[in-house]
Amino acid sequence: MKNGLKELNFLKKYDPRLYRLVDLAQGYPKDDPHACLIRLRQFGELLARLWASKLNLFPEDDELYSDFLDRIYRDGRITPKVFEGLSHLKNRGNNALHGFQGDCETAADTLVIAKNLAHLFKSTFVGKLKGTQKVTSAPGPKIKPNTTDNNKKAKGEIASNCMEGEDYTGKELSSQDFSGKDLRGYDFTGANLIRANFCNTNLNNVSFKGADLRGANFEGAVNLHSNQLDSSSREGAIFPEELQRILDSKK
Repeated sequence: MKNGLKELNFLKKYDPRLYRLVDLAQGYPKDDPHACLIRLRQFGELLARLWASKLNLFPEDDELYSDFLDRIYRDGRITPKVFEGLSHLKNRGNNALHGFQGDCETAADTLVIAKNLAHLFKSTFVGKLKGTQKVTSAPGPKIKPNTTDNNKKAKGEIASNCMEGEDYTGKELSSQDFSGKDLRGYDFTGANLIRANFCNTNLNNVSFKGADLRGANFEGAVNLHSNQLDSSSREGAIFPEELQRILDSKK
């Protein structure tokens, strides 16, 4: 592990690609500043979308990243400091990609901006989500092994005790039953949801990005859109027919 990246380990919980992109970028400045700037541009876009999802905001269909970034800033959902930092990553990365612009000094400065944005994300969201409660701070009942009735009861209680906007980022939730629940604003980013049941749920502004949804059942779910499923594993999952057609068309 390179020096200075240990402090960014928390990024792996939200999206391992964030950590990987900074790791790659840190190895480039002296040898290939353009590659560094392009990686940091990718990091900035990925972080911006994660940041927005924490605020229950998602890009519209076919909305360009630059337009999305401008929109969430105009709406006052990110601070000028965050907007300026993300814009720096975007513009310098675009200049490197299309105009071969940027030297080692520019790359090193941009890497510092990226790391500062990561720390701003941490101070804003990690453990401080307004109106939410971590599962670890209010755990459901322990599930006893090899006891079918206890398993079913515990799973039901976990789902029924959820608060609006619950943060389940990276949690182990395989086979959990959320059927019939109003899950608006929930965050399942990177969670293990293999064979989970989301039948007849309200999934307005719910994030499943990077989640493992293999075998999950979403029959009858409403307000679920393809952009909420970015980078998720979906083999064997059952989705509403209209959404399934959209997903199939993107393959």
